[in-house]
Amino acid sequence: MNLLFDLFTTQETALTRVHGGGVYGQAFFAELCAANFWKQNGIRLSVVTRAGAALPDSVQQAVQAHADEVVAVDSHAGILKAAAEKSPDVLYTPVPYWLAHHRDQCAGLSVPIKGTVHGIRTVGGTDDPLSLQYQRNPLKRLYQRLIRVPKRAFARRKRDDSEAVLRALTGGMLTVSLHSKYQIIAEFPFVTPEQVSVVYSIDQPLTSAQPDPLPDSVVQPLANRPYFLLLNANRPVKNALRVIVALERYRPPALEAYAFVCVGFSSAQRDYIRRAYPLAHRQIVHVPYCERSVLDSLFAHAYALVFPSKNEGFGYPPLEAMRVGTPAVCSAATAIPETCADAVLYFQPTSNAEIINRLLQIVSESELRANLIRRGTERYQRYASLRAEQVKRFGAFLLSPPPAR
Repeated sequence: MNLLFDLFTTQETALTRVHGGGVYGQAFFAELCAANFWKQNGIRLSVVTRAGAALPDSVQQAVQAHADEVVAVDSHAGILKAAAEKSPDVLYTPVPYWLAHHRDQCAGLSVPIKGTVHGIRTVGGTDDPLSLQYQRNPLKRLYQRLIRVPKRAFARRKRDDSEAVLRALTGGMLTVSLHSKYQIIAEFPFVTPEQVSVVYSIDQPLTSAQPDPLPDSVVQPLANRPYFLLLNANRPVKNALRVIVALERYRPPALEAYAFVCVGFSSAQRDYIRRAYPLAHRQIVHVPYCERSVLDSLFAHAYALVFPSKNEGFGYPPLEAMRVGTPAVCSAATAIPETCADAVLYFQPTSNAEIINRLLQIVSESELRANLIRRGTERYQRYASLRAEQVKRFGAFLLSPPPAR
């Protein structure tokens, strides 16, 4: 069997340095290499990577040790071109959404494509007007306001893109939660339960057994304040701005001693927050996208993670917090309750009042916070115990014949 494994879509882009689907693909690739999966199953492994972009050291070492061939390309179209030229038995992509923009190439490709669909966000996401504030270009912002009028046409186009992705996965599809599986089936009845398998995400190892100290660029503005951590703040679906709006409107005295470390806001977004939410801005410490070791330290030293995401296919960051003993306050949307169960404190992601309510609870009720830490540790341990089973299921998916369609 010849397999072409797409690592191109797992590598860093200008939008985000940490993508859940990318982490998923890299983690399973490294695990299969460690288990000598390719040789044991007689697989000739080719890997496609992004030209000029780096992979994590552990993944790069796995590529060098186990790949029979590495193909560097500079675009998504290059992945399909490589598949057409190499004619593998299977092309696997861990982040397949790009397939919607290459429909003609997909239709003309004889190679079965397998992929992992991490939810259908363009169909299942929350329509929140606050998301407009993430767009700083006035013309684009006006355009986004205008397209809210003919919502049906806009939603139809996004739905068509999602359908194109699902139809392009002729070799079979995985998803990362039961929520995502049945979201796909509910929205697209041509997909049957037998055509979608669930393989949960697995984590990458911590960069250090003991968390490193926070960098000075974070320590100095914190000024010894405990902090709440918010991630991927530049992305509207992650909804970090909602927490800032809630702080600005309610200004609860019990939260004034706490900072809010926001990872990922762009410089334009930071300037906007400073002008639009001056009171809340005093509590914000901005951190650009950072290396994995810094992110591990931010998790470990946080008072709590705040995860207000409006749509998650799996929702991995709360588990990252749990494994280092940091409690989490989370949105109750989409797959997050399936992932976190009773180990976090939930709120509705569009409710300013509920967000402040939960933050006040976790700073005021010490027993509640201690219970969340305990339940979080137990939840992460249960999740970690499934690792070997998930790797086995992922490998079986790669080896399985294409489903009947």
